[in-house]
Amino acid sequence: MILAVTDEFLEILVQISAENRSPAEWAAIESDDMFQSAHFVGGYDADEEAFCFSYFDDDRNEFWFQFPLATVADMRAGRVTELAVRPAGS
Repeated sequence: MILAVTDEFLEILVQISAENRSPAEWAAIESDDMFQSAHFVGGYDADEEAFCFSYFDDDRNEFWFQFPLATVADMRAGRVTELAVRPAGS
């Protein structure tokens, strides 16, 4: 499934950028729920070397996706406008 990068998710990306951390610094404080909003919950996972998020649609179905720190700037700049998500557990 493809999910558009929404304003709600862009707010999370702004928070990630504001932290101004390297991947090693993110790994030192990894958390699976550091960032939360109405539809998104996630954080940095050191094993994956990426941000791992759950997306919950309006029916509360859960989907998973991940992206590296390097992609944050591209999403904020509009160069990446969609995310590939998969049903949780798959």
